[in-house]
Amino acid sequence: MARFLQGWLGVSFILFQISFALVFDEVPASDVVPSNLQTRASDDVDLSMLELLKRDSFYWTVPGTQNGHRALANLTIDLPGDDETVISLDRFKHLVGSVECTNKTMTVGLQSQKAFDHVKRVWKWLNEGEPHKIIVVAGAGECGWNPSRIPFSASKVRFNDADNTANLVGKTIEWKEFQNYELTVGNYQPVSTSALAQRDVDEDMTLPFDIPLPFSSGSLQTPVDNLKLTWYCGDCGTKGSFDLGFHIETKLGIPTDASISLSPNGVSTVLNPRIAIQSDLTGDIDDEWPIGTIPIGGITIPGGILDVGPEIIFSLGYSVGPLQGSAGIQTGVTVTIPDEAELEIGLLDPDVSSDGWDAEVETEDVILDARLTGDALVYFKAAIGLSAKALGLGFQAGLNLKPYAGAGFIAQATTDEVCEGTDYQYGIKVFPKAGISLNADVAKASEPEDPLAEAVIASITASNLPTFCTGFGGDASSTPVPSSSGPATTPTPTSSPRPSSTPLSSSIPTSSSHISSSRLPPSSTPRPSPSSTPASSPYPSSTPSLSPSPSPSPSPSTSKTRRQHFRHGAHGRRVY
Repeated sequence: MARFLQGWLGVSFILFQISFALVFDEVPASDVVPSNLQTRASDDVDLSMLELLKRDSFYWTVPGTQNGHRALANLTIDLPGDDETVISLDRFKHLVGSVECTNKTMTVGLQSQKAFDHVKRVWKWLNEGEPHKIIVVAGAGECGWNPSRIPFSASKVRFNDADNTANLVGKTIEWKEFQNYELTVGNYQPVSTSALAQRDVDEDMTLPFDIPLPFSSGSLQTPVDNLKLTWYCGDCGTKGSFDLGFHIETKLGIPTDASISLSPNGVSTVLNPRIAIQSDLTGDIDDEWPIGTIPIGGITIPGGILDVGPEIIFSLGYSVGPLQGSAGIQTGVTVTIPDEAELEIGLLDPDVSSDGWDAEVETEDVILDARLTGDALVYFKAAIGLSAKALGLGFQAGLNLKPYAGAGFIAQATTDEVCEGTDYQYGIKVFPKAGISLNADVAKASEPEDPLAEAVIASITASNLPTFCTGFGGDASSTPVPSSSGPATTPTPTSSPRPSSTPLSSSIPTSSSHISSSRLPPSSTPRPSPSSTPASSPYPSSTPSLSPSPSPSPSPSTSKTRRQHFRHGAHGRRVY
């Protein structure tokens, strides 16, 4: 496996972290739900808030907005049978004069005699049967010591007419002890006919994705001696953000549905590397290695409701061979994902569904600064890892974007014009290649390295990029171009599959020349002198120069960016 030569890589990476965290604050239902949809038990609005319910909803929001939205979380509790009811102090706090709590008691004082009389009439149900229970939910700080909402399960109640108080006896419980609940966070869209669906809540929770590649340059130690790679990629990285949604539902303590949804906001990836290569490979080799993980804060609903630990994992990879020569290569691809794209990852019955992941692929011409024959491709991978724990249940899911760019190089020789419109007898035919693959997976939180399900969301290749020919000087009749040797002898380690490439096998002697994908007029193309390097030499003794500073770019007349739109159609077909 390839490894960076810099020993400080792991240490430095730990110091890099995106300043991002979402901590949800409690809000009463009246701040979120239209008044005509709030649960009532009578025409008296004030006193109806004192009624005991079989089903109640609790809300949290993030202060401020993200991308013009306010993130929203909703937890709906549904109590089975006839023995349990629920009521939230949020609903009637305007009627409450005092609240005192311990782990085993809760005393609620009412401000008016009318409210107290109503509480006595309704709440006496608690003493009328065994095991009747009332779940009273106190908001953050209402007990004086609770930092977040806390449910209190009461089994008895005593009323004090002297000071209009109701003293509940029972115990505090955890949210995960509820058997039936539905938790919806972010942009998840309920499809049922429930009240939540009728409210049309579609607020968003956003994950930042505007991140440069953590390290812009490096030298690699490859697993073979006849391949040396140095890279520079100052502008590489990702842009935009993702809207995140989370949903889980349980019945009788058993999860029946759980999913994570992602949709992009201005998401794009940029890969425009410059690579120095020394190679004498008769076979092919590919490798991928992680360059680190960037934590991007966390998402928390206090009280053990939800904790999401998102992170961005960056990897670099290459696929080369057969490849002979020593040269510098510059290429590039920018891929833009439409905002209409949607992804939903099923967590219980592992499944991945997606729609609208068309991609706009913008390519840059390949520039070669010396003679090189064979096949070379590089890529980076940016993966979103989501580790979620909701009311005691753990899940793991991820999405990775993998843009790639490269080219194949075939040597040609003739006694006539090797490239049309030039006087050269030697030339290199260049086959550019670029694209992106997008994949998703889901795993158990305890076994993230062993996915339960994986899916290819899109695999888009800019397969109609034009080939081109660039000529060199020389006497074709006296300097033959070596052909490729027999079967590959270079060992190939196992690694992730690489994008398909054009098989190339020819090689030519090395010399120095600037090659771009636009055809140069004969008068403006430099004619290099024949190389003095023996044809039998695997590669020159010195590595091609690769300065971190941008190399001189070709003039507008000799290099341009091609913008092409490739769409991922039905059944995996590419639609152009």
